[in-house]
Amino acid sequence: MLQRLELVGRSAQLDALRWDGHSPALRVVRGASGSGRSAVLGQLARNLAESGTVVLQVRCDDDSRPVWDAYRITTVMDAVRSNLDAFGNDATIIDSLDSLRRVCTPGAYASSWRRHVMLSSLSSLFALIRRRGAVALLVDDADRMDHPVIGLAPVVGAGHLVVASCADSGSVSAADLCSRVDQVVDLPPMSDDEIEAVLGQAAGAPADLSVRRRLRDALGSLCGNPGTVVAVLGDLRRRRRLVQVRGQLVLRDLLEPVALPAEHELCNLVELFAEAGRDLVLLAAAEVGFCLDDLPAIAECTGRSVVAYGHAMDVLVLAGALSCDPAGLVTCPVPALVAAVAEKTGADHILLLHRSMAEQLLEDEWRTPHWSRAVAGHVAAAGRAMRARPDLVPLLLEEAARNAATEHARLAIRRAAWWHAGRGPAEVRLRQEICGSLVRVGDHRQLAAFVDEVVAEGGSFEQDEAVELMRLAALAHVHTGQSVPTRLRTALVETGAAPASLAFADRWFAGHDADPVDVALSFAPAGDRDSGGIAPQTTWTANASTADDMRAACAQRDLVPALRAALGGEYAVPGEGPVALYHRVLNGYDRGDWERALSAARQLELVESGADSVMMCGARLLAAEMCGWKGADRQARSWVEAVPQDGTRPLFRAWVRVGLLDHTGDDEEAWQVGWSAYERWAGDEAATEVDAARLLRRLATLSVGTGGTREGRDVLAEAARRYTAHRSTELLTALHFIRGLLERSVPSAQAAEQMIRGRGSRVELALACQVMARATGEPRPWLDEAYEIAELIGATRLSAMTRRVMGDNGMVVPARRASRSHLSDTELQMVDLVRAGRTNRQIASELRISVKTVEKHLTKLFAKAGCRTRYGLVASSLAGGPGFGEQ
Repeated sequence: MLQRLELVGRSAQLDALRWDGHSPALRVVRGASGSGRSAVLGQLARNLAESGTVVLQVRCDDDSRPVWDAYRITTVMDAVRSNLDAFGNDATIIDSLDSLRRVCTPGAYASSWRRHVMLSSLSSLFALIRRRGAVALLVDDADRMDHPVIGLAPVVGAGHLVVASCADSGSVSAADLCSRVDQVVDLPPMSDDEIEAVLGQAAGAPADLSVRRRLRDALGSLCGNPGTVVAVLGDLRRRRRLVQVRGQLVLRDLLEPVALPAEHELCNLVELFAEAGRDLVLLAAAEVGFCLDDLPAIAECTGRSVVAYGHAMDVLVLAGALSCDPAGLVTCPVPALVAAVAEKTGADHILLLHRSMAEQLLEDEWRTPHWSRAVAGHVAAAGRAMRARPDLVPLLLEEAARNAATEHARLAIRRAAWWHAGRGPAEVRLRQEICGSLVRVGDHRQLAAFVDEVVAEGGSFEQDEAVELMRLAALAHVHTGQSVPTRLRTALVETGAAPASLAFADRWFAGHDADPVDVALSFAPAGDRDSGGIAPQTTWTANASTADDMRAACAQRDLVPALRAALGGEYAVPGEGPVALYHRVLNGYDRGDWERALSAARQLELVESGADSVMMCGARLLAAEMCGWKGADRQARSWVEAVPQDGTRPLFRAWVRVGLLDHTGDDEEAWQVGWSAYERWAGDEAATEVDAARLLRRLATLSVGTGGTREGRDVLAEAARRYTAHRSTELLTALHFIRGLLERSVPSAQAAEQMIRGRGSRVELALACQVMARATGEPRPWLDEAYEIAELIGATRLSAMTRRVMGDNGMVVPARRASRSHLSDTELQMVDLVRAGRTNRQIASELRISVKTVEKHLTKLFAKAGCRTRYGLVASSLAGGPGFGEQ
């Protein structure tokens, strides 16, 4: 499939394969399976043909060739015969072909003399061809020939170019070929940008950021292999897991594993060893993993031989399906291979495998230094497939506290300890620890499942326990978008408890407005709830701006800021679910991380439940706003048209429509649409103060651009009236902004700029900087900052607007600086890791690349950022500048 696509990348390799048309040479293109060897040869053939060279192409994977033809001479003859026109149908060449055909028979391989005669005839044929000009013979998969050098040498000896491709598998044929050629051109893994281009070509549409990251994580060491990427993409299509949303491909469920296709060579290799191969992959991928020293225990618990496992290990490690570090720890560098193997074996087999391992280790008298860690890991992975054993609880708890490498591993071991502990004080304590950990890591899907499991175990609960479990269930289900199940209500509320959390969840799913204090009373820890919510409420009201921001977020259906305030360090934003995705849209818009925000908006389109009309409206309109600034008008219109005209957030919709009309230069219609919408909806309960403030700011800016003095005065008067009536921070910010813009009031402009900067909205800060430039009469620093922000977030129209204002003020437009939007996924990760203080070795380990590759990337990043040190990179715009942390 890959060779049918236009070749992506590989320009350096093609440059290395350039030919002067005269000098004979034998060259090899070497790369892993799926690296694009055939595609490179195909492009080379086109390049050579364009320069007037006759190209003969041979594929050695053609099963139709005679089995006896070890040198593939019959295939070469077919290539010559199909190009006789290019040789002028020379009779001597035709006669030579016939002579070669007569000696190229099964019997030719029976003796050394007959082979010599056959190869001499091949040499004579190409010597006759050379009299009409040198040709290029391109041989794909030449390592499938028994003796490739012997079969190709006569062509080179006659004065022609031969370019052969082979795998980097270390086979005897490949090694022999590469050791005796004039040049070897290797095909390294492709960069993230090149893989993204391959994805776009294969899919016919750009891949969403979430798809690219999910594929990179799933493919691991194969993420730079274009053939594997295209194969996985095709498999995802067959499974109907890919859907196009607003012009980009999105995965239906990011949490469902991405697997290699069953026909992938690594899957086939694992299947060569049947159950032994599958067991090794599954055990290597488990949280506990295994060491080479564990092979005897694995063999004993499965009833297979150590020799069989050892042989499978050697082959799978050599092929890259498994990896083994110097300490003997075995891991699987390709998670998608694990997913494919797990899919084939089934969940029950995996549970039984871990149960057998746990039981075998517990029976062993000889115990390795990592014995207790291995036991705990296998017991955790076995789950309920293993009978309850309370005697294991101390071992499990000790391992969770001492050796568990990740929070996920600690959670798994604690859950196993909870199950094996049975009812009693230990069970209650463990239950609380597990629930707290799940909230801290943001895994609300698992939290909902665990609470359901706790209640399903039966038994009675004290009223405080029931209230706490219902709080956790409500918190989890609000995040996952599923209403609290009836069976849970029946089991917990019948105790007499009527928790505020359940009432909040019911109101939330009914579409009622949320309030920060209501959130605190429903979900804050028990101590704060016992004080009537006074603690969190006092914290917020001590800072009026914070309280206003919290209320504004809730008014937009964004619960995350209020939950953060209510739960403090006990709360983490989850990675999935409607609440998290919607917050990511709003937060990404404010921070200027627009690719991430648009990705979340696309994923939100696929959420089946939990995303109400206000959420969907807000996400779609913000997506349209971002696309408008980026110049993607078709996508912007698509997002706006998806919003029902039913009165949901009408002023927000008008704000976006005014902006899009302004971008296209239709200022008069923009004003009419915006002011008419404001007059119609300003007093409606669906019009929030946040939306009103945004629209008034935009209308004021529009009035300046059109020279509408009267319109500007009307907007200013309305902003003042509305602020007097409602006294919100958003309206006060809008009033300062409008006064600074229309009256050139420096104090008002400064107040607006400081308030917007404090909230961290990047695009609004850029517009506030323009107001400061207009008001202060010292435009340079403010316009420089506005331009920097516009470039950083990829808002091309904001950049153009700022350049126009710079020109009007006699300023030289700064040279284009590198922005995060122009960095690859790997570079983005690397910048973030440098900012987090990681060393080169730590970065290499986390990104699964070599230290040398990290150094090369950093050199390029220093050049893009215009600096020479890691500190300079952190301080540059590539690192996001100050204030770009999670909001």
